[in-house]
Amino acid sequence: MSVETARLVLRDLRDSDANALVRELSNYKISRNTSSIPHPYSLADALKFIAHQKEKPSASVKKVIALKHEPDDLIGSIRLHRNSTAKTCELGYWISEAFWGQGFASEAASFMVKYAFVELAQTSIEADYNVDNPASGRVLQRLGFVEIGSGESYSVAQGDMVPMIFVRLTQQQWRAQPKRNAGS
Repeated sequence: MSVETARLVLRDLRDSDANALVRELSNYKISRNTSSIPHPYSLADALKFIAHQKEKPSASVKKVIALKHEPDDLIGSIRLHRNSTAKTCELGYWISEAFWGQGFASEAASFMVKYAFVELAQTSIEADYNVDNPASGRVLQRLGFVEIGSGESYSVAQGDMVPMIFVRLTQQQWRAQPKRNAGS
């Protein structure tokens, strides 16, 4: 399944994305803000990741983020991982450093939030972000996520526990947002 937003294409991962994954995820500024992406990131890592995505059905909805005018070149990735026992999911994403500050993470995440609540009938979405990555926190705040706590999480790239902020958005909170009532 491939979908379009105002400026983006959210599409499935392809074998041809391997080199772009290596290019983007070799940037420590990206991998350090994720829990599971190693640093350095090699072609073997990318090929293993792509193969794993194809191996088995998953509770996750994972999409590559690409610009509409360059749909074959990824600029990021986004996923919703559904909890198997509850109607909740976790949102995660990363954007290439060259595209930071342009609203692409917000645009992709806004689509995925709507998809989670409308198509998947989830009751809530949780996310987290590194304390030293306030830009990711602002993306989530703009979408209506509220802080539910703080703690630590292991970062493979950093090889250590890192301080995190945990946030949640319920379907009820999302539906109560004025822009939802205006038909967006």
